[in-house]
Amino acid sequence: MNWGIIVATRFQQAVPDELRGRVGSVYALIQVSGAAAGSLLGGALAQTGTITTPFWAAAAAMTVVTAIAWRPLRA
Repeated sequence: MNWGIIVATRFQQAVPDELRGRVGSVYALIQVSGAAAGSLLGGALAQTGTITTPFWAAAAAMTVVTAIAWRPLRA
């Protein structure tokens, strides 16, 4: 719930009024598409590996994304 509040606040601050509808549509499309793609990828990983393989892959991906995002946050 907090994530939605933070995203909505930042979204309203960063996006100009005239582009808010378009940017919101793209954000929603990416969010829904990402959930579907993640389910497909997770199922494929579980089928080729073990049931824990998707979780290890997600942990590795989150570690990489955090490392990439960390540098600008420290600057």
